[in-house]
Amino acid sequence: MSNKESTVVKTVFIDGIGRTIVGDENKKKSTKAQLAVDNPAVVFVQPNPDSGQIQVQVIPLFFRELVSEELRDTQTWYFNRASLVTNPTLVPDAKLCEQYDRVVGAGPEGPPGIVVDNETKSDPKVVKLFDEDDAKTPTAATEA
Repeated sequence: MSNKESTVVKTVFIDGIGRTIVGDENKKKSTKAQLAVDNPAVVFVQPNPDSGQIQVQVIPLFFRELVSEELRDTQTWYFNRASLVTNPTLVPDAKLCEQYDRVVGAGPEGPPGIVVDNETKSDPKVVKLFDEDDAKTPTAATEA
């Protein structure tokens, strides 16, 4: 087990303004007063009125693309423990952890959580905006 694995644990908590935050707790940097979280992300839950199910989105608290390149790998944020709501026995679901890891591990090649297809296609699909018959039909502007 690497040193990072031994000092970092997934954590979920509610911050002082009611956002659900997921991230890697950095036990090495955390103190009694502050919770250190590497690469925190906000969890958004939206109901889907059509299906009655919920949609879960994980969005970085601060996009790494806005940080200087040499510091993009890991950003540690410190949250005041006095203003957090936590559940020490909560174990985040594997699906939530996987989505978080995809967002955080997206790298600088593309925005977090978005898959970029770098394969170039030699024959792009052409979309016709107008039927060719419509182009031959005279309009009021061409008749005058």
